Amino acid sequence: MASVKSSFDEVKAAYQKMRTNLLIVLLIILAALIIGWFSPRLSLIPTAAAAVVWLKVYRPGVKAYASLATEKNLEQTVGKRLYNATITEKGGSSLTAAMVRNAELLPIVEKAEVLCFWQVAGSRRRIPVVTSDATAPLSLSRPDGKKSGTYLSGAWTRAELPKDTGADLRFIDRGAGVAGDTWYEEQGLQEIASESCPDAFLMLGRESGEDDSKPADGSVPKGFYEALQVLKEKTEGDVLVSLRGKELNVFIGNRFITYRIRTNRPPEEGQISYDPFPEYDQVLALAEAAAGEKTAK
Repeated sequence: MASVKSSFDEVKAAYQKMRTNLLIVLLIILAALIIGWFSPRLSLIPTAAAAVVWLKVYRPGVKAYASLATEKNLEQTVGKRLYNATITEKGGSSLTAAMVRNAELLPIVEKAEVLCFWQVAGSRRRIPVVTSDATAPLSLSRPDGKKSGTYLSGAWTRAELPKDTGADLRFIDRGAGVAGDTWYEEQGLQEIASESCPDAFLMLGRESGEDDSKPADGSVPKGFYEALQVLKEKTEGDVLVSLRGKELNVFIGNRFITYRIRTNRPPEEGQISYDPFPEYDQVLALAEAAAGEKTAK
């Protein structure tokens, strides 16, 4: 993995190229104004040229700069915590809409598109992990029995555990807007009493035998509850967790692995290493606890 300094040098070079393209546009516009003073008709030529450079060169350069800055930041933050991390801006296959739906964690509108941006895939202690910013359209239940639509965005992490936990459980942050939604009951999920589960969460599962699931409290690996409590304490977002067999899905609402890159000011070296999602350490710790063992990275 590249150092912070070398990554910053790449980002700085992209910024300077972007600014140079802007200067070219401004010079062409200035030429158009000067020519227009003498011949309005001839000024149309540099004006058209300025428009072409703006649309075909400058605007793509702005997007390229922002993408590069985000990618280099992810390498030094989320990617640094994973082995053999790969970063994909759009269209990544490591986390798909079908995977998000299969977690049965949110009342997502049927057949609606789930958007996953900036996927970072790798492994943590030999556990395959993918993390992405995600946005999903939800259909929430109202007191009058009707449904209301909204969008929910946040950081989604999916981990493939080395062995089947035998669990089919959801842990819903009591402060989340989806807590208590009738959608969970419609999926056959019911609240399960547990002295071990942190008070901040509703623990949901299915009765033994339905869908061959075993939501017994004992199916949760040792240390999982402790890791869940620490994660809740370390983040400002609402935490929702799905533990189904060999799959662990963790969604933290309104928390993101990326942040807005400002294109109207020069980059600083500190923005390359700035971590907008420090609680990712606790998310990975939860995956390790779900795996039930500590294996070499």
